[in-house]
Order: sequence, then C-alpha cells, then structure tokens
Amino acid sequence: GVLEIAEAAQKARCCLVVDEAFIDFCPGNSVIDEVRNNPYLIVLRSMTKIYALSGLRIGYALIPEYLTGEMNSSKEPWTVNTLAQKAGVAALSDKAYVKKTLAFIKKEKKFLENGFRKIGVKFFHSDANFYLLKTGNALETYKKLKRRGILARDCSNFKGLGGSYIRVAVKSAKDNRRLLKELEDICRA
Repeated sequence: GVLEIAEAAQKARCCLVVDEAFIDFCPGNSVIDEVRNNPYLIVLRSMTKIYALSGLRIGYALIPEYLTGEMNSSKEPWTVNTLAQKAGVAALSDKAYVKKTLAFIKKEKKFLENGFRKIGVKFFHSDANFYLLKTGNALETYKKLKRRGILARDCSNFKGLGGSYIRVAVKSAKDNRRLLKELEDICRA
C-alpha cells in the first residue's frame, strides 16, 4: 500500500507526494501521521470536497520542516484569499457538519447503488462521493445527460478506460433521483 511506497521513497531519498483530497470519505487510509516520521513524505489535503468549499479553492500541505522555506519562496504571496481563510477555519471547527455530511452521503450512495443495479448500469465501488459508471458510449451518455441538465464527466480520456465510462457525483436526494430517472430513460432509448 501507500505506506510501503512511502518507506521505499524514504530509502531512495525521494519525495513522495500523496494526494488525500478525498480522504475524509475513507479516513482510515490516511498517511498523514507518517509525515513526522518520514522526511520524504508530503501529504496534500483539500477542504473543497467534504466541506463543499469548491469555489474557494482551499487546502493545505503537510511537509517536512526542511522543505517549508523552499515552498514559501516558490509560492505566490496571495495563494489563499481572506474569505477562503475564514471559511477554512470555520469549517475545521465544525465537526458536526462532517459527521452529518458523511451520513447523508452514505445514505444517498446506497440509494444510487440500488438504482444503478435496478436499471442495469454497471458501477464501481467508491469510498468517495462519486461513481464511475460503465454506460456503453460515454460521450453520447455525457451529451444526453448534459442536454437534460445533468453534469457528468466523460472519462474517455482517462488512460486505460476507453470510451465507455462516465463519472457522476453523489448529490442531493432530489438530484440523485433525477439522475437515475434520466439514466434509465437513456439506457432504454
């Protein structure tokens, strides 16, 4: 796993950057506690996923102390605006929000998975708040969903996936019902 790769990177004296943008959805898999023990491990975190702060573009990095000077000298002076800073501090202090959000997403994921099975759409398990769906022609499915006001991600340009996959997000109960209805209509057409 990631810990073994981090150990190998340390032995090779090579930095390993781990993107934990979605780790709040599967917290048992984080390597954040290893940063203090491994001078070659860098962990990136995003606050835009679990806290729904995507428009603010806020996150942070945990890096070995010897790299802080180099990082500070190579970054722009105003990388995070005041609004994002204040929202980030408020978000981190609201533990109830995270718990409520995770419970909601878990419930909606179960609903979506049952719906995908019912309409015969192959999906891949995800700990995060999105699914990879095999839909036949991804570009066509993407376009049809877009025309119906539903945003999906055509994954045709994802290396190794080919042209059959789209990615959809777990959203509100109303949006998830609508997604399933539209997917069912598209699949039956």
